[in-house]
Amino acid sequence: VHTLALIKNARKKYPLFTLIGGGDYIDGHRGAYEVLQYLKNSKNAVLLKGNHEQLMLDFADGLDEPVTGFINSISPIWWANGGKITLTDLFHQRFNDASWAKAADLIKKSPYYDWFKSMPVMYETPHLIFVHGGIHPDANYNNPRAYPSGIDLSDDNYNTYRLWAREEYWYRDRQPIIDQETGQRVHFAYPNSQIHYFAHNQ
Repeated sequence: VHTLALIKNARKKYPLFTLIGGGDYIDGHRGAYEVLQYLKNSKNAVLLKGNHEQLMLDFADGLDEPVTGFINSISPIWWANGGKITLTDLFHQRFNDASWAKAADLIKKSPYYDWFKSMPVMYETPHLIFVHGGIHPDANYNNPRAYPSGIDLSDDNYNTYRLWAREEYWYRDRQPIIDQETGQRVHFAYPNSQIHYFAHNQ
């Protein structure tokens, strides 16, 4: 797995640095089992939840709405967006469209379910913010009640926003940006999961 090789190489170069995972460790690629096993056993690491981890949880909890899949079949959203490949990797068996209930039950009984539930959505240091989707770039970024009126937020769906935010200002040049209000450097993972390392004084 290419990503796993990069992580291991960075670990050797920077053994004292903190590993920050940006989420989306599953779906859309083979090797999810190997990646998750390595990350779960990593020391000095902060592993953020991505929207695909949340999609898997929603699928297990029966909250995943059916959609028309890529071959005009009706499938749960996660199933149609890489979930089927992930299931095969994690449980070493094949699944078909008639085995959704079985797959959901396997997930809920697996250690992945509680682990994904416990993953934080955002991580901050005095100078850095790590988040999978995005936050609003102002001094009240962590107070959903203070967001502009055009962004419909409540405490209940603030995590959803941080996982799924797609505002254009986050993606210009696909580089971390400096929040002009807070002075913090914001690192976001979407649309590709990212792994960051930083020293403790950052």
